[in-house]
Amino acid sequence: VWGEVRWSAPDGTARTGRTRVASDSAVGAAVTVWTDPAGRLVTQPPTVNQARTRSLAIGGLVGLSAAAVPFACGRLLRDRLERRRLKQWDVEWARFDPLWGRRTP
Repeated sequence: VWGEVRWSAPDGTARTGRTRVASDSAVGAAVTVWTDPAGRLVTQPPTVNQARTRSLAIGGLVGLSAAAVPFACGRLLRDRLERRRLKQWDVEWARFDPLWGRRTP
């Protein structure tokens, strides 16, 4: 449920805004809100477990991305070398196939 809240900014001025409150909160009940240094409403900071989970997920994604770059480059290089090798085989085969004289109709 969204509710109208009031709080005092760091400079002492009274502020109002809308934030989520418990549905069973009474009008005028105290609720906890989070503000930035300028006194504006911000979202609740993550808990220790949330921060740990996010950092592990981001670290894992960064690690996978860092590993994917050399893997992809190596794969591209390997594919190019393979195509080059197969073209060389085609050239050599074209040279020696007529010498063998065995052809299937």
